[in-house]
Amino acid sequence: MIPLYQKLFLLLALFLPFSFALSPTKTIDLNILKLFIPIIFLFWLANSLLHRKIIIDNRPRFWFLITFLFIVFLSFFWTSAPESALRKILFFTTTIPLYFIVYTNNPNQNFQNKLLKYLVLGSFISACLALAFSSLQFIIGLNPTLIFLRTYISPFFLGHSMATLVNQYSSWLVNISGKTILRTFSTFPDPHLFSLYLSMTLPLTIYLYKKHSQKKYLYFFTIILLTILLSFSRAAYLAIIIGGIFLLITSISKNFFKKRLLLLYSIFILILFLFITPNPLISRFQSSFNLQDGSNSGRIEMWKTAIKNIQEKPLFGLGLGGFADNLNSSLGFRNPIYAHNLLLDFAAETGIFNAIILLAILLSPILFYFKELSSNKQLSIKTSPNLSQFIATSFIIFFVHSLFETPFFSIRVFPLFLILLAINSSHAKMGYPTKWQE
Repeated sequence: MIPLYQKLFLLLALFLPFSFALSPTKTIDLNILKLFIPIIFLFWLANSLLHRKIIIDNRPRFWFLITFLFIVFLSFFWTSAPESALRKILFFTTTIPLYFIVYTNNPNQNFQNKLLKYLVLGSFISACLALAFSSLQFIIGLNPTLIFLRTYISPFFLGHSMATLVNQYSSWLVNISGKTILRTFSTFPDPHLFSLYLSMTLPLTIYLYKKHSQKKYLYFFTIILLTILLSFSRAAYLAIIIGGIFLLITSISKNFFKKRLLLLYSIFILILFLFITPNPLISRFQSSFNLQDGSNSGRIEMWKTAIKNIQEKPLFGLGLGGFADNLNSSLGFRNPIYAHNLLLDFAAETGIFNAIILLAILLSPILFYFKELSSNKQLSIKTSPNLSQFIATSFIIFFVHSLFETPFFSIRVFPLFLILLAINSSHAKMGYPTKWQE
């Protein structure tokens, strides 16, 4: 019999991109996940105590994560923005239980397989919803579409207060070759976080296709990739290109090019066609290298400001929430200012040492894959497909994208990050019990 907490967790994985917010007042937003995750955790804890089975992850990534969060929490005592810091600490506290639940259930291959399927399915549905919203601009017009999204969609999924803030600092529109276009963002506050979420699940569609040989996952892959492209997020473009190169290189075997010569030739022709034919996707990507672009110059200025703050307080930083408060303290806990770089953000607020720990967390699944690959070669073990390879690809995508964003405080992206971080495809070697009831 499947425990109740597992059913609830799989439901959470499916509806993670669609989590809605409760707004008891116009100034209070409470995303349903902040209630749902602790409830699932309590069911998991009760089940674990009943069976006397609570397992702690002994991999380095877990201890890096705990150390990182400890320093983050500790920085509350020297921050200039205690209310903002407290809210962020509560956010971390309510989402970290996801890691324990996933890690405990790693040996249950049926649960792990369902979890990956639900994550991909949720991502696909979210992509379809984003395409539907974006297509409205060509049917009813851009302004009516914006009114519809701002009036009905954003307040429901983001909450009234957050929706108001998003409207003030909106990044929904992009100007390409003099034409204003509505980007894809689904139920997310902006296209950047949305494209990151989709990009992290994109390698999982390939894994599921290779494992189950079901063509629907190729369809999912195509729709998700198209939606990422239409988000016009240059960070996402760069991230999936580098992630794709990593996946391609690590998949190469002696017969790789012989077996896929036609496919590789078709991809080359498609890429060549995109670059020589004027189109909004290539125009948007090429603007990434234009330092005069307002978005690019703004990011560079924020990086310089963050580096200056790090130089002033390299050991302990400004405290959690201190970076935004240091630039503009009048905006309160809803302050939208950040360094546009995950590592610089936490280095500025919690110190260089903690930023190094964060870097270790981000790289741990990638290093684990290479370690596992080396062990398999020594033992002459051939595993196809290797889940670690695709998880590592997701983290390369996250790492590259996070060089331009700070996605840790997203109620949808950070839970996905924790879930993928906790997944272990080599549970037999990691100290789990030899007998496991699925």
